Amino acid sequence: MRLQPCDASAIEAVPGAIPRLKGAVAVAEVRANSPASAAGVRVGDLLFGLGKWAINDLDELTLVTSKPDLAVSGRVKFYIVRDGGLQHAYFDLPTP
Repeated sequence: MRLQPCDASAIEAVPGAIPRLKGAVAVAEVRANSPASAAGVRVGDLLFGLGKWAINDLDELTLVTSKPDLAVSGRVKFYIVRDGGLQHAYFDLPTP
C-alpha cells in the first residue's frame, strides 16, 4: 500500500467527523495480494487510525508503525473514511 498526504479539504468534507478527525493519510495505491488488499482497502480511502493510535499525517504513521506492540499483534484494527463515512476493518500482519 502506498500512502500520501491528505488534503485538508477532504477531511473537512467528512460529515460528523469534525472535531474528532484532525487528519489522515490518503491511500494512493493498494498492491494485489497484500494485507491491505485482503482487508478491502481501496485507492482514495483516508486512513485516520491504526490500532489504538490516530494517524493525522505521514510522520505519525511512521511513528505508529515502528511501535513494537503493533509489530507483534498479528492483527490490527484500522480506521478509514470512504464515501464520506467512517469505517473500520482489520489487517492481518505478517509474523516477524
